[in-house]
Amino acid sequence: MSITYKDSGADIQFLYDCPVNQIPFRDEVNRIYVGYRQCYSKDPTAPIVLSAEGEDNILEIYKNFCKDSIFVDDQYGGKPTIFDPVDQSIKYTAANVDVYVKSQCERYGRKEFCVFLTECMFIKSHLKHESPFEHAGLTVRITNASRSFSHQWVRSRIASHSQQSQRYVSEKDGNFTIVLPNKVYENPEAKKIVTDYLDQLPEVINKLADAGIKNEDIRCIFPNAMSTSIVSTMNFREWKHLFDLRIDSHAQKEIRDISYAIWEYLNERIPFVWADCWDRIIKTYTSN
Repeated sequence: MSITYKDSGADIQFLYDCPVNQIPFRDEVNRIYVGYRQCYSKDPTAPIVLSAEGEDNILEIYKNFCKDSIFVDDQYGGKPTIFDPVDQSIKYTAANVDVYVKSQCERYGRKEFCVFLTECMFIKSHLKHESPFEHAGLTVRITNASRSFSHQWVRSRIASHSQQSQRYVSEKDGNFTIVLPNKVYENPEAKKIVTDYLDQLPEVINKLADAGIKNEDIRCIFPNAMSTSIVSTMNFREWKHLFDLRIDSHAQKEIRDISYAIWEYLNERIPFVWADCWDRIIKTYTSN
């Protein structure tokens, strides 16, 4: 039995599968849009009808929006906020937003993409009303995170969490991981103090198991630094609330890093809905 020590760099898997021929988060944006139209439009059920001139107008508005709102100097640490939905190695900036618009029209169809942008712009014009964001959501799987992180994470109450059980997953005669805060992991003296203390843990676990103590009782001695896996599902409004709390400079670094990575995933794929809703929070993160 051995312990692996690592710093607080969790792995995140986004459990979202989008068909190749569909705009990422198309269904989710449509549900948000329907919610807004139902509550804040004089004609909630009217379909979106675009003429050729209307399509040109929508595309021009969107291109201007990209230049004025998304691609701001040094915003989000200076990183571009639009990635190609299919090839994430392709990044778009204000200088080539025309290329982005053209590529999306060719990939998904000009009319479909224009309707999508129309919905996005309607949403952005009513963002102060947040309840429609509850009609869309995202599921993530987080591994190699500490229990210290997960104890904070599950306090997001309007959410569904499934976490690795320390009752059913035995640590006897196995290998487990200890996740240390960066400030401890990168400090030789501090890391030695912690490892000298925790290196005794495998022997203690085995002795308790050999004495007939069950996992559910052995786990009482486990530290918060032990790694865990958790699957979380939240609607977009709850994600927004979580980002407000956990990307803030007062939050612990491990949960800030994980929260920011999820925010970035959403922002890269649907920036016209997500991008500048919470600038203050993100700028606080990137400046610390």
